Amino acid sequence: MAKRKREGEGRVFREKWERDYFFVEVKSMPTCLICKKNVSVLKEYNLKRHYESQHSKSYDQYTAQSRDTLLQELKRALRASEALESQG
Repeated sequence: MAKRKREGEGRVFREKWERDYFFVEVKSMPTCLICKKNVSVLKEYNLKRHYESQHSKSYDQYTAQSRDTLLQELKRALRASEALESQG
């Protein structure tokens, strides 16, 4: 029996995961904006499990506008760190 390939499953990163779980897609990998760790499989369950087990105690206090503001700050910080890595 042939081994299934993840690429062939057609999984797509959903924009709502940014706000719900503070994840973005970097080089086709879901990446946590808070701790910068990658989750190996692009499934909502995996992103949610990471967020709830690692970050929800600290970040569930943010709601609506404050959550959006924090999300933009984290994305800006990620872009800045990527820019530094590409220079060095």
